[in-house]
Amino acid sequence: MANVVDIAGYEPTKSDQFFFDTNVWISLLFEDQSGHARRHNDRLSAFFTRTIANRSTILITPVVVSEFVHAYFKVDANHWGGDRGLGRSATSSTRFFKHEYRQSDRYAKTKKKVRKLIARQMLRFSEPVPEFLFAEDGPKITLEETLETMEDVGDFNDAYFVELAYKLGLKLVTNDADFGATKRDVTILTPNRKMLAS
Repeated sequence: MANVVDIAGYEPTKSDQFFFDTNVWISLLFEDQSGHARRHNDRLSAFFTRTIANRSTILITPVVVSEFVHAYFKVDANHWGGDRGLGRSATSSTRFFKHEYRQSDRYAKTKKKVRKLIARQMLRFSEPVPEFLFAEDGPKITLEETLETMEDVGDFNDAYFVELAYKLGLKLVTNDADFGATKRDVTILTPNRKMLAS
C-alpha cells in the first residue's frame, strides 16, 4: 500500500532519491499550462527548488522524456492550429499532427526548443535510471509485474514508474491521483489534495 505524503511538508535530504512523474516535469517546464497543471505548480516548484538545494537525486527514464516530448508537441500543435482558426477536434487528429503540424516551420522551431529544454532543465537536474534494472543479475522490472500494477493504476507507463520506485526504493513525486491506488509499498509525494485525503 502506498504511503502518500504532502509534498509541502517534506524536506528533501542529500540521501533522498526521487522519481518525478512526467506530469511533474510538465508542471515545472511547460510555459503554457492547463489549469490542472497550474494548480499544483507552486508547491511542485518549491519542492523542486528544495530538492536541488539539498542535493537530492532525481532519476529519469527515456519513457518520461518521451511522454514529455509527446505532450509538448500535442499542446503546441493545438495552439498552432487554433492560431490558424482550426477547432480542437481538427488539431487533435493524427492527420493534422503528422501531415500539417510536423511539416511546418513551427514544428521545426518547437523541436529545437524542446531539445534545449530537455538538455538544460530535465537532464541537467536528473540522472538516468541505472542500467542494472535490465541486467540478469539486477532487480528486474518484469512485464508481468508491471501489468499487474497496471490493474491498480490504470496506465502502463504509470505502472512502470511505480515498479521502478518500488524496485529502487525511490520516492515517487506526482500530482496524478491514479498512483494512490497502487498496492505497492512506495512513498508518494504529492500536492494533490484528493490523493492526500484518501
